[in-house]
Amino acid sequence: MKFFLLDRENLFRDGLRSLLVSSDHDVACYQPDGAMVAQMVAYRPDVILLEPIFVGDDTIDLVGAIKQAIPTAKVVIMTSDEEHLILPQAIQAGVDGYMTKHIESASFFELIAHPEAGEPAISPTIAPRLFTLLRNQSEADKKKKLSAPEIRVLEKVRRGASNQVIARELGVSQNTVKFHLKQINQKLGSMNRTEAVMLAIQEKIIPMHST
Repeated sequence: MKFFLLDRENLFRDGLRSLLVSSDHDVACYQPDGAMVAQMVAYRPDVILLEPIFVGDDTIDLVGAIKQAIPTAKVVIMTSDEEHLILPQAIQAGVDGYMTKHIESASFFELIAHPEAGEPAISPTIAPRLFTLLRNQSEADKKKKLSAPEIRVLEKVRRGASNQVIARELGVSQNTVKFHLKQINQKLGSMNRTEAVMLAIQEKIIPMHST
């Protein structure tokens, strides 16, 4: 396989290059600069090992640019910082793996074969964090889907209020309440108001009890 290694740390970059070359892989190594995407396109690598070079969105933008320029290349992020991961954003941008630089060489070669087989290359130490981050992101996304008026209606449904009572307390018509309930069920995937409240509490959109 042809590897393109983009990393600022000379020692890590040279060490990984030697490891890959000793296993009969072709490797191109570069420090990040303005010509890096053009260099990748010219080299046409199978796998790109990418350090999170910039802050947050800049790295995600770079992944997107790489995927657009070389659709067949697999992009694997390698990081030494396990405390500030950009996993959900990276996955959405199309990365094929996310590994730590502390990984053992045998585990590295085992994982690096995953993208070619259509599987993600995720370090064992990162996998639990990935699950937690994606779960939290899912909860946040669901909460964002409901508008403020819909959440107010749900909170009153949780208290057992009827549509008539909800309409009176919120100063809207009963038709408006019914519309909000219909939207809530569609967004949460619930079948009725009771299930909507249960899902909303489970997903922490509304509290279980009034504060």
